Amino acid sequence: MTMETKEELNAYLDRLCEDYDALIDKHGHGVRPSYVSADLDYLSYRIAKAREQLELLDIESPCDEWHGS
Repeated sequence: MTMETKEELNAYLDRLCEDYDALIDKHGHGVRPSYVSADLDYLSYRIAKAREQLELLDIESPCDEWHGS
């Protein structure tokens, strides 16, 4: 597992949201092919996971201030 920076995660999240929005723009909100619904579900999952990772980066840890003294 690689550790992304906040900037990398934000850029990744932006790309995922753009992909999601592009599919919605192309196929709409109503009835659409099942593969489009599957792609939207998968993108939603990846967007949620990226947002969770961003939240974890904002959590302060008591270990952040420990210097091993």
